[in-house]
Amino acid sequence: MSLENVYSQWNVQEDKDTGEDIEAGEGDGAVMDTVLRDVNFTLEQNDKVAVIGKVGCGKTSLLLTILKELCLIKGTIKVSSRNHISYAE
Repeated sequence: MSLENVYSQWNVQEDKDTGEDIEAGEGDGAVMDTVLRDVNFTLEQNDKVAVIGKVGCGKTSLLLTILKELCLIKGTIKVSSRNHISYAE
């Protein structure tokens, strides 16, 4: 798995008719908040990683970005079909 120059954000809204992203300042006041900026790393098969840090530092945002639950603004995320991602909160 690798993340290259990844930026992601919360609160992206989609136009219900077209499915396109609504930019900040359009529509009903969606606020774009970039939560990850310029994240780069590579993990090889069988690597095990623990992500630790203070409350609010971006641990969950990192996981949700890898799982493609947050909007990727810029960069690339590559996850091989052989990789398994597991987590506990």
